[in-house]
Amino acid sequence: CGHMWTWGASNGKDILGHEGVRWQPSPKKVPGVHRAVKVAAAKEHTVFLMGTSFPSAPALKSQASLEELCARSVLGRVDLFNVIPVLIMAERTQTETLASYCRRFVEANLDGVITVGRKSEMDVYLNEQLAESRCVRERDARLHPLIVDVVTCGDGANWFASCDQLLHQL
Repeated sequence: CGHMWTWGASNGKDILGHEGVRWQPSPKKVPGVHRAVKVAAAKEHTVFLMGTSFPSAPALKSQASLEELCARSVLGRVDLFNVIPVLIMAERTQTETLASYCRRFVEANLDGVITVGRKSEMDVYLNEQLAESRCVRERDARLHPLIVDVVTCGDGANWFASCDQLLHQL
């Protein structure tokens, strides 16, 4: 359900959704298309409408803040093409309502987001997630913070003096 199959011939290159193909004698599944709901085809072009699932918007509080009202306004404009940049900005500005909605949107439409999203935007998002996870790992270490401070204080030559100074600050 929702897959697209193509076959035929064309003078163009990379047609019918398949790289390097000019002639496709038997039906072949187009990679990356999983939720096509409507298709229109012509001599040289094929257009398909992809089904998208939209998560429900969070309930609006009776005393909504300006941040929440703005986030709600943006929620209605999130789509397959812009969800990653919106998610990046929502996380950078710590707008949890919008970030949570975008994460649920990506989860429900991952195939479509990967198909139509820009690789550069996905790289930015993944790099930021990796950087953040490194910080969380450092903060959530199983060592007492004093031990970490003692081990990392000062240079080799003045290590004892630096540790002594640190202990006197406590």
